[in-house]
Amino acid sequence: MQKLETVLSEMLYSFPVSEIEKDRNHLIEQFICAKKVEGFSDKTEQYYCSTLSFFQKKINKNLCYVSPEDVREYLCDYQKIHNCTNVTLDNIRRILSSFYRWLEQEDFIIKSPMVRIHKIKSPVKIKPVLTDEEIELIRKTASFSRKNIAIIDLLLSSGIRVSELHKLNRNTIDLENRTCIVYGKGAKQREVYFDVRTKVELENYLKFRRDKNKALFVTERKKLKNGSFSRLSVNSIEKILRDIGTRTEISNVQSSVRFGHQKFLC
Repeated sequence: MQKLETVLSEMLYSFPVSEIEKDRNHLIEQFICAKKVEGFSDKTEQYYCSTLSFFQKKINKNLCYVSPEDVREYLCDYQKIHNCTNVTLDNIRRILSSFYRWLEQEDFIIKSPMVRIHKIKSPVKIKPVLTDEEIELIRKTASFSRKNIAIIDLLLSSGIRVSELHKLNRNTIDLENRTCIVYGKGAKQREVYFDVRTKVELENYLKFRRDKNKALFVTERKKLKNGSFSRLSVNSIEKILRDIGTRTEISNVQSSVRFGHQKFLC
């Protein structure tokens, strides 16, 4: 046993790093590259990369030699240090599970340590729904701007995400049939519908647009080199919703507007 220990020690630590070990030093990069080929969005790529890099830094060992106990200890410490919710913790678990499943498929490891790490339960919360009075108050506050009222009505009527609204172009909107083509997560395409009031507000907004930008919603301050206004960013849309929430004293306007669309349609 002493002889075996000596031989193993020499083989593992004294010899030059093999090509396989070199590959193992770049496992995260290879994993992200593989997922990008499968259709990862830039936002998802950044989230996965930061989560895995932080895990690698804290675990302080070769990722191929991580045990289930290492993962449990890491998740436990992470929640204590960052005081995060079970939802956030389970997101980290899912990313690690995806990463180690890929390692197993690519034959970097024999068995994933995540097999024994089960889903982290979290309480199910009812999404906030706006009352009729709150909807009208939000619309009244937004009505001072053609763009803002069009944004509010489209979110209320269709139930799309802010990130999806940000990607909308003029040619994806069919005002006649009151439909629009939305590109959601994973570049999945779907058709959504909006009501007559939204159609009127969109027509009113587009009528006064003097730029040639293909984006449905543009900012009025930042101009591109060709003299056109730039697409309204996700942060700008969220700021509009936050400002409306502050003025109306309604909390979580962004999530409430999205999940209140069915009541709005009724």
